Amino acid sequence: GCARAPEPNVVLIVLDTLRGDRLSCAGYDRPTTPRIDALANEGALYTRAFATCFWTLPAHASIFTGLHPLQAGATSETLHFPEDNVTIAEALGAEGYRTAAFVCNSWVSRERGFAQGFGEFMEMWRRENQVSMDSTVNSMETLTVERMEQWIADAANDEKPFFLFANLNGVHLPYRPSHEYLVKFVADRGHDLARVQELAQITSGWSHLVGETPLSDEDYAILNDLYDAEVAWADALVGRVVDA
Repeated sequence: GCARAPEPNVVLIVLDTLRGDRLSCAGYDRPTTPRIDALANEGALYTRAFATCFWTLPAHASIFTGLHPLQAGATSETLHFPEDNVTIAEALGAEGYRTAAFVCNSWVSRERGFAQGFGEFMEMWRRENQVSMDSTVNSMETLTVERMEQWIADAANDEKPFFLFANLNGVHLPYRPSHEYLVKFVADRGHDLARVQELAQITSGWSHLVGETPLSDEDYAILNDLYDAEVAWADALVGRVVDA
């Protein structure tokens, strides 16, 4: 008989709060995502993909199970991912896969039930996993990708195929891109640099939504450019994982 093809390694990366319409391969007119575009060119690009919910916990429950949040039982009422679910990590683990998760969003936590099925579950948002408290250099995501590169190199020595999951949360507010990406996406747009600094301090949209923090059209233009810079940086991190 013919030899069975080896099982593929599977890498699942969630870029938390990254809008689909900011990907160059989805038609955005700035070159934000060259590495993701390259992936899309050699694989399948889903142009009508929708989240099952607008926030982290129920959306990840659906990603891990293929179920609607109400079926999975992970909602704003439960604030938990029930352990009677069968997750992709459990299913692949049962098939002999080595499984690991690197998570930068504290909603996707062991405490909330998301570690089930993972042989290793690294909560990178915890203080003991941080090298720096300076979020302006996006230390958490950078360190996470370094740890993923090491993990992939180790897994290459293993007979088993692997399933690797990551939630990278760097695109989330506050928008504080590193200097390299500020230069590429923000610096030449004619903005008031003092206002750019102020807007980079916004950590939540709630004060604006309730009318406490008014934003002008120019403020929105600045926030859009800061966001594009964050998207480009996240794309570079994906590129590093692909290279590894």
